[in-house]
Amino acid sequence: MERENLLRPAETVDLRGVACPLPVFRMNQALRRLQPGDVLRYITTGAGSDRNLGAYLKQSGHRLVASEVEGRARIYWLIRGG
Repeated sequence: MERENLLRPAETVDLRGVACPLPVFRMNQALRRLQPGDVLRYITTGAGSDRNLGAYLKQSGHRLVASEVEGRARIYWLIRGG
């Protein structure tokens, strides 16, 4: 995946401060709006975000291509599966 595509995602979902389980639900809604191969940037402050995202990705067919921590927020770049 080219870094340029990660810097310009098709959509960003900023869910800082939103309580579980809404972040995963809203991230899933955003991914469904995208085309296969599009990048979604997902931002959350949820304490269990790594665990929840990992479980979601195992079942969904989407994949994580990058992540970073910015203060209390975790930022993930996901590619919508086909």
